Amino acid sequence: MRIICKQTLLWLGVCLLAGVVSGWAQQAVVLYQLSSVPTTVASTGDSEVLGSVRFQVTNVSNPTGTGIPAPGTDVLAQGVQIVLNGISCDNNFASGVGLTFGTSAATPVVFTSTNVTPATGGYDVNNSIVPGSCVIGINVNVVSSDAGPTYGLPNVGDWFQVDGVRARMEFSPTAVGGSVNASALLSSSVGSGEITAPNSVQVASPFTVLADSVAAGVYLNCLTGPTYPATITVQEPYQADFVDYTIPDPSNAVAPVARPLFGATDSGTEILLTIGNVPAGVTLTFPAVVPGNVAPPVGSEDTAGDHLVLASGGTITGPVTSATVLYSYTCYSALACDTVYETFSITPGVADTMESTTGTVTIQAQVVPVSTPVPGGVPSFTTPPDSVNFIRPRWSDTPIPAPAAPFVTFAPCSTTLLFPWVVDIPGFDTGVIINNTTQDYTNAAALPASVLIAPPNFPFVVPTTPEQGTCTLYYFPSNEAPALYQTSPMISTGETWSWIQSSSPFAGLTGYMMARCNFQYGHGYAAIGQGTSVGTLTFAEAYLGLVIPDPVIWGFRADYDAAALTFSPVGESLNQ
Repeated sequence: MRIICKQTLLWLGVCLLAGVVSGWAQQAVVLYQLSSVPTTVASTGDSEVLGSVRFQVTNVSNPTGTGIPAPGTDVLAQGVQIVLNGISCDNNFASGVGLTFGTSAATPVVFTSTNVTPATGGYDVNNSIVPGSCVIGINVNVVSSDAGPTYGLPNVGDWFQVDGVRARMEFSPTAVGGSVNASALLSSSVGSGEITAPNSVQVASPFTVLADSVAAGVYLNCLTGPTYPATITVQEPYQADFVDYTIPDPSNAVAPVARPLFGATDSGTEILLTIGNVPAGVTLTFPAVVPGNVAPPVGSEDTAGDHLVLASGGTITGPVTSATVLYSYTCYSALACDTVYETFSITPGVADTMESTTGTVTIQAQVVPVSTPVPGGVPSFTTPPDSVNFIRPRWSDTPIPAPAAPFVTFAPCSTTLLFPWVVDIPGFDTGVIINNTTQDYTNAAALPASVLIAPPNFPFVVPTTPEQGTCTLYYFPSNEAPALYQTSPMISTGETWSWIQSSSPFAGLTGYMMARCNFQYGHGYAAIGQGTSVGTLTFAEAYLGLVIPDPVIWGFRADYDAAALTFSPVGESLNQ
């Protein structure tokens, strides 16, 4: 006779009959092999689906001798525990956890929903039996038949498995890239059984739930379009990260197919963008649909088979300190999308109604729906289902990048002038004049319409927009002393501003100077001559300031006038 109780089960009553001596010469003995197909889960997810845990029969010893149970009574009665150390389960058999059955043999399946059932009394899924762990309880009760020699016992190859267990990974101590393991315990009150080594399997590995990158954009407030468009790209760090349970995909307008092995669900993946510091006069318009990189279904005219669909907050008009834009993830086929690292690039439209606008809009992204309480809350090991955090899936994801990334920079239209030789030494001084030439023959109010190079005489000509602004002088001494700067008064359209070095903060220095003026079509002239004690010059030599590209526009100081770059937004290039 063989009676096995591997370990006293952790709920009352299951193991009380273990060890009762039967009248059999030999009890039935069933050996199981434990297996799983691990899932990849979000480390910040609070309702992440773990891999199924399968118990497959590898050997059966039939009962012999007298006293074999009569037909209709148990020939095999076992209690099974699955223990997930460090895991708080988020659902139970009433909210998505399920049992499935099958066989790898050419015989009818013995295990069914009738003889393999969840434990009762709140012990089907419980987070409080083992401190800091989830315990899943199953009862196996196979009824005897009158046909020997097996008497209704399962066959080698038969299996049952637990599916759809969801874990609150935020509370798990498992590091990103680590292993979430499930161990199993078995105790028999009729017949006997054991789990062959190893009695634990990996069921999941956590990873970050979202990756993003930001290509910052530059918008000149005197132009209607971007110099560089602003784009945020969000991407799955692992395949099958983004899931769609509720929304038809635009590529075929078909509702998503249910995924029962992933348990009960209320929503799919959503991407929340947080937009900060939108200046007055600026409107950001986010696209209604953002295509991904999954091939569309056959016959579809769409460019992709996965999309982000705008759910709320598509238009933001400043001044706004903080606003959100919500996208819902959709996919026409989980079979297609779960095999691709999905990527979505979101580029908003930008409109600026105020020519003086400056500043930088910021952006962050995170996965939602968000869990309650907020990230960093106290670990919850209450018995599921969680009545507060009922949405599945959900996340305690924090916005990335942190801090928020620059997204859209609004820069004034400008001219940058280089004066290569600016000197104030005994006997010599330098004077500079800067012209704001945004008043010209297309817009000068004093000119009669008959001589204006503008409509109606020239209907295709757009008159120059008058601009005003200051110029900041940056002085770089030749002896590698620290750079200095000085800001001019406001220079109106058509105005000329004059400056003499000996009467400036740069007096007594030799070097070169850059002037960045907050208006287009600025031009400059430098004269080096004999200085006087009253800040005047006796003319000696003069040169034109060189118009150079503005690094605010291109993100760097361009060193040549290439065909691929157009410097017209920042001044008239002299091809130097």
